[in-house]
Amino acid sequence: MFQKKLPSRSVKPMFILGGVLGISSLVLACLLEFPGSPTLTARDFGITVRQVYDIAKCWCRNTAYIENHKKLPIYLTQERRQFLAEEIRNFLRNGQSISQDQIRNRLMEVRSEEMQLAYNRSRQLRLRGLMNLFSRHVVHHPPSDLYVRRFVREFRINLVQSSGMYINRANALYASNIMHWFNNVNTEDLLEGVRKRCIFNMDEAMVQWDEKSKIAKIKGVKRTPFFPSQLMNYHLTVCATVSPGARSPPPFFIQRGLQHVPEEFNQFTDDQSASFIASKSGFINKDIFLEYIQMFINWTEIQRQNGYFTQDEPVLLILDGHKSRG
Repeated sequence: MFQKKLPSRSVKPMFILGGVLGISSLVLACLLEFPGSPTLTARDFGITVRQVYDIAKCWCRNTAYIENHKKLPIYLTQERRQFLAEEIRNFLRNGQSISQDQIRNRLMEVRSEEMQLAYNRSRQLRLRGLMNLFSRHVVHHPPSDLYVRRFVREFRINLVQSSGMYINRANALYASNIMHWFNNVNTEDLLEGVRKRCIFNMDEAMVQWDEKSKIAKIKGVKRTPFFPSQLMNYHLTVCATVSPGARSPPPFFIQRGLQHVPEEFNQFTDDQSASFIASKSGFINKDIFLEYIQMFINWTEIQRQNGYFTQDEPVLLILDGHKSRG
């Protein structure tokens, strides 16, 4: 196969592989035996350093090396895509529901696992270029909507609307609440000596995203699955505070199912255009209500400093009787 006698460093991997002479296997065996020496490996096997790096890159990402290939998949290798697609199809065959957002999150998790493995393997090979490459991609980056749609189409999975049962129930609940508010009006003498700009009312509402959301369904299956409302990862509650005056506090969002607020939201909190907090349920409770009150107090103090309120005038916050109010 080779026109020259191989050095001992390259002969040893051949004995380790038991005579298997696939070029990628030999190159990897040599790199693993003598890490950090891509130039010597390329010289021994009569290939370019670029080819050595291509072989190493494929091994790091745990995908097969194809000679003269142009580039690796941008987000996930085909092997991992197939594994994840089969995982999703098994969920659906077992009667479990999975939403588009859950597929996106799972893609992101698998991507993170792949990049962490690639980075660890590049360190094992001591190839600094690959270490720098994969270390940049270990950070979580969600796939685009287009990528998710192409992924499910490739593996014959449809994204369809969920059953409308939950949406209709929520709409009926809103209508019932509105009727209750208008039929039970309380007029308490709380406004004496309070300027209109100092009167605020806060109420929370659930943001409905499910009308646009999609859930997975295997192609050829006619029945559209029902996705339970308690599993909706995109459940979001907004606490909106309004006033007859010109200024109102920023909206206060409660995100369901997150351990912490995503870093992408920090730009809104930094410029004080919105506040975010994460909770298990996605609904307001006593602890979150205290967080809201602290936000409201901080905002009113800033308005006093800016002259919107005087230093000693009262500010009235009107709330309903929800149990979270304490």
